[in-house]
Amino acid sequence: IIERMGKTNKGKPVSSKGSNKGKAPSHKGKAPSHKGKAPSHKGKDSFNKDGPASHKTGSVPNVAPVASSRKKATSRRGKLALRARESKTIEGVKTSLLMRGPNCSEVIKLVLKDLHKLKAPDSQLFERKNEIRPFDDVAPIENLAQKTDKPLFVVGTHTKKRPHNLIIGRLFDNQLLDMFEFGVDAENFFSTQDFDTEGRKAVVKLSSKPLMIFQGEPFDNNPDFVVLKSLFLDFFRGVVLDKINLASVDHVIVVSAIDDKVYFRHYGIQLRKSGSKLPRTELEEIGPHLDFTYRRRKSADPELQAVSMKQPKNVKGKPGKNKEIDKLGRTLGRVYAERQDIGTMALHKFTGLKKRKRDNEATEESQGGSKKGAVAMDTEDE
Repeated sequence: IIERMGKTNKGKPVSSKGSNKGKAPSHKGKAPSHKGKAPSHKGKDSFNKDGPASHKTGSVPNVAPVASSRKKATSRRGKLALRARESKTIEGVKTSLLMRGPNCSEVIKLVLKDLHKLKAPDSQLFERKNEIRPFDDVAPIENLAQKTDKPLFVVGTHTKKRPHNLIIGRLFDNQLLDMFEFGVDAENFFSTQDFDTEGRKAVVKLSSKPLMIFQGEPFDNNPDFVVLKSLFLDFFRGVVLDKINLASVDHVIVVSAIDDKVYFRHYGIQLRKSGSKLPRTELEEIGPHLDFTYRRRKSADPELQAVSMKQPKNVKGKPGKNKEIDKLGRTLGRVYAERQDIGTMALHKFTGLKKRKRDNEATEESQGGSKKGAVAMDTEDE
């Protein structure tokens, strides 16, 4: 095209003077034919063993393709999925991932199923074995959390050194934040199947919000158990609500701590008539019945912990005009009022302070006589 527009076949420029003045260049010749197929870039044809396929103009250097760290969605559904995984100011329900380790005992299998039922439908259970050892390598857990978008995880293992082992942890920004390891007492363990009898009356609805009770001195004084309390609240909290209906409260989880022992109990709540507005409550154990032994803990760096606890400024919104929020989170307001005249205000008058009519007349007469005498004295002086 360049040769036709500005140059001849010999390489000399075409003069604008003469017969071609004011005329458009003619294109009588046929366009170059492209009978050959375009080079395919599908599958393995686009790259050979040494690198990308070479072109006629020059060979591309041997550089391996670099995968972008951030995925780019090409469809509307993919964009919505990536947008749902982005960080939010107010988070929704935290979902959990429960899985088995390389070796798993029957007791741990039942524990995982019971925890899955308590957390359902916001949990996912992997029933196959996985070569995952969180305290040795956390990378597999972080990769699974990034793919499934689940910040909570539970891993069950069983070895000779650590029998009936249960690992509970959470992630922040797809990085490990806290992780605890417990030993389950197999002799004192009772599954929910052991409590499903004919005489059971308590009924727990799916995805209902439980009450959480923590009792024991370690939850207040021991730093590890303080973090463990926060982990249990994150795991079983569910949807955050401002108000709750009393009839929807149907089960309670009680966690007790004594020394290095943690006792996990789950009760169903029954509301009975009491003859007053407040009903009478009865508790019935419905399982699981767990006794834990605290073994070890692994936490993230202090920098990541500080970032995870940082609260955005726009969580509660702007306080508004003449309002401010103190360090405790309370909203304080300042009200400006006009200056009031107490003398003209309609206040409550007491009968004991009222003056009688006779007293008023006597005072008026005495004041009038004194005024007349004063006037007479003035006239005599003049």
